[in-house]
Amino acid sequence: MEEAGHYVKTWCKPETREYFKLTPEEDNFTMFSAGLLGLNFNNPVAVEWFRLWKKSAKDGHFKGDWSNHRHDMTCGSIIAQRMGFKYSLGGTYMAYIGPGYSKPKDSVVIHCVGL
Repeated sequence: MEEAGHYVKTWCKPETREYFKLTPEEDNFTMFSAGLLGLNFNNPVAVEWFRLWKKSAKDGHFKGDWSNHRHDMTCGSIIAQRMGFKYSLGGTYMAYIGPGYSKPKDSVVIHCVGL
């Protein structure tokens, strides 16, 4: 997981906030970039994270308005932060490229280009 530069407090709709019973401290959870995710399903911690993430999807929390909710990213970030996951620094493996963006790091393996 790689950090996205966003915080749960900005991108969590009220229903999802209630679903997870977020505390004020958890509002400051950093979010991961859901566009880049790697899980080792031989690792029970990864399997448990995925189970909880999938449950939040089935319970309707991947749905919502883009103005106040980042869907899978919000749910996954809350679960990951509660489980103590550490993210890679944003821009380590995935970077936006093109006019207005800086040169990506040599470690980047995925380039994203806006339409």
